Amino acid sequence: MRNFSFIQELIEEMEDYLKSATDHQREFLDACVRRAGPVHLSFNMTGFLTAGSVALGPIVLDQIFPTEALYPFPVEQSPTREIIYAMQAIVCMQCSCVGPLDGQ
Repeated sequence: MRNFSFIQELIEEMEDYLKSATDHQREFLDACVRRAGPVHLSFNMTGFLTAGSVALGPIVLDQIFPTEALYPFPVEQSPTREIIYAMQAIVCMQCSCVGPLDGQ
């Protein structure tokens, strides 16, 4: 909970700063956001497209899962194969979300 209170304090401090900011300071912050927005958008889209192509890779590649993994049980059977594929695809998308979260 210590980390949560730190984040709350940080958000409150940013809100206080924006409430008391002058017009010049607001224009400067707005210009920074406008300049950084396309960079963040392209970074996010690249990550999501890459994760999507990895997750959909088995459609065109000669492998049954998005990543190479060894399991101590047979994976060729129907429900097991789909569950593992879904888990790996979800993990691909979760990994693509790390960059946008860190970039904020």
